[in-house]
Amino acid sequence: MKIELSNTPLLLPLPTVLVATYGKDDLPNAMTASWASPCNANPPCIGVAIRHSRATYDNIRVRRCFTINIPTAAQATATDYLGLVSGRKEPDKVSRAGFHTARASVVDAPLLAECPLNIELSWRHELDMGCHIWVVGEVQRIHAARDITTEDGHIDATKLAPLVYLPGVQQYVRIGDVVDKAFSCGRSLKGGA
Repeated sequence: MKIELSNTPLLLPLPTVLVATYGKDDLPNAMTASWASPCNANPPCIGVAIRHSRATYDNIRVRRCFTINIPTAAQATATDYLGLVSGRKEPDKVSRAGFHTARASVVDAPLLAECPLNIELSWRHELDMGCHIWVVGEVQRIHAARDITTEDGHIDATKLAPLVYLPGVQQYVRIGDVVDKAFSCGRSLKGGA
């Protein structure tokens, strides 16, 4: 028998990403977010939910761009710190977390060098949802460490070892084993195919 739970935006697991921007005086800032998702294929876009009060949101409004950086499971402590501390109160929080930055090649936002996957995005659209703004960025460039890619240029999630968030229990976890091949294993159930 199933039980009823309270109405929350419950989906799990969730990705853990670091949204990086430049603030005043070109100081790098980054915040941890888990409400992030691809939201369009052509042009390629990614959306992320950010509270109105966050320095990151202010920076995106000014610079009209940001980066999404994918931390690994080994970077859980530094990633959590970036979500706990405000860039308004701790302007050097990115370096304090142990991250080094480099300027993105297309947009005016920092890349977090230690993250093996970085995505440059230009502001495309935003939607005020209430306590959060859904910010949509158009992908301008993707940078991937060679050691996380396959021979045919795709990301190997096992090698990436991304940090995954479980809301409710508030835990970071690793991804597990491959179960089957997507867009393939279900073909056995298709009639006449």
